[in-house]
Amino acid sequence: MSPRATFPPISRRRAIRDAALAALALATPRVSFAQTERSTRFPWPFDIDGDGVVSAGDRRILAAAAHAVRDSRPRPSGEWDARLDFLGRGTVSAGRLAQFDRLAPELGTRVPPRPLTACWHYGWYGPGRRRRETSTVRYIDGAYLSTDRRVEETFNAVKEEFGISADILSWIDNRNVLRAYGSGYLNAANRDRRRFGLLYESQINLDVSGRVNLARDKPYVGKLLKDFRHMGQWLAESVGPDGPGLLRVDGRPLVYLYGSHTFGPRDRDLPAAGAALIRAREEFAEAFGEYPYLVGDESIFPGDPEVALDRRYRARFFDAVTRYHHYDERHVKALGDGEAVRLDAAYRDRIVQLERRNMEGFARISNRYTDNPVLVVPSSAAGFAKRGLPSLQASREDYGELLEAMQGLTDEHLGLRHRNRLHTASLTAPLVFVGSWNEEFEGHALMPAAQNRALADRRQDGFDWLYAIKSRYGVAPVA
Repeated sequence: MSPRATFPPISRRRAIRDAALAALALATPRVSFAQTERSTRFPWPFDIDGDGVVSAGDRRILAAAAHAVRDSRPRPSGEWDARLDFLGRGTVSAGRLAQFDRLAPELGTRVPPRPLTACWHYGWYGPGRRRRETSTVRYIDGAYLSTDRRVEETFNAVKEEFGISADILSWIDNRNVLRAYGSGYLNAANRDRRRFGLLYESQINLDVSGRVNLARDKPYVGKLLKDFRHMGQWLAESVGPDGPGLLRVDGRPLVYLYGSHTFGPRDRDLPAAGAALIRAREEFAEAFGEYPYLVGDESIFPGDPEVALDRRYRARFFDAVTRYHHYDERHVKALGDGEAVRLDAAYRDRIVQLERRNMEGFARISNRYTDNPVLVVPSSAAGFAKRGLPSLQASREDYGELLEAMQGLTDEHLGLRHRNRLHTASLTAPLVFVGSWNEEFEGHALMPAAQNRALADRRQDGFDWLYAIKSRYGVAPVA
């Protein structure tokens, strides 16, 4: 059974609109795609003026547009209005106006609030980092420094153009990384156009690999509490509780605790893990002045048959749960016999089944502080390529189909478990985690790439995955 969406049931008007969209998808002067673009779940690109309504105002903007083609620079030169490229083709043609007119039966229809599309963002890039590791992704403009605010300004502009509305900054208790954010990301001239949360790197900060025993006589608890206090202090000093750009959900700054599923190697260790999470939340609040909106790294791996007891136990301490990436080394190795695997329909179906198990497994879990049902956010990341591991490769079409499937699951989950909260102050819009912006060593970076081992059928100058996001969500709104 196909996922249920939050949009109205199929009607004659909707059928007319879908037929028009199929025709629009065929008008591809720059590059041809077999797949059609559908707006039944993704109406946002057609709201060109961003007023929340597909109306005659959007048509007037299109009518005034001249033919234009986007070049392959991160920030294009010449006349280019990114809003007009609503199908993500890299071209704007006056001939599209006639096809847009076929959407007339739907003109005036109010679109739902646009999801918050968030990406992981890293600030550790300098000469030393690149000497130690070998990247599988190369930025289209070459090597860069995270301390360079001009690079971050370009990143911000590209993210906005291609539909990524928020950044989750990888947070490490490391002086050089935090200084890089201060001089780079936080110092960018256009930072007020972005929203950001934090990603707590537990394995790096705690200097562990594998399971973490948080029993009281272990040093990890003390380090975890110190880090959460420092993280709150750093955020307070960097932007303050009332500062611009914080990504807030339910009125609280978002903090994603990566690797939380490693806390507590045995069931008898879980109470200690729960106590540590309670205290870490308090430490952050004392330092920052507000509690965080905590996201746990608790969603299961493809090889897991169900959500285990330990994950359900820890989930009560989080507002939401997700997975950093749907890639699972054991799973991909088994599928490809050690060779590269394609993110095709069969792989996508497995991920859909995986996320359904997550949503079913956490269905009866509520947050211990708010009593709200725990939000399950599917991983909407693209491919994956790390040295020494088999690659998961994806084309633009592959990634677009995955985004559609994950949005369908999100709509279904929100309708079943969060209907009363959605589009209120508690949950203003759906959350979508589209993967990494610039993880150069794991191949799922979305930034425009001169080379990416995980990108299959490269046909849009290394912007392929970005165009997939844009064709679904449109240009990102300003924070």
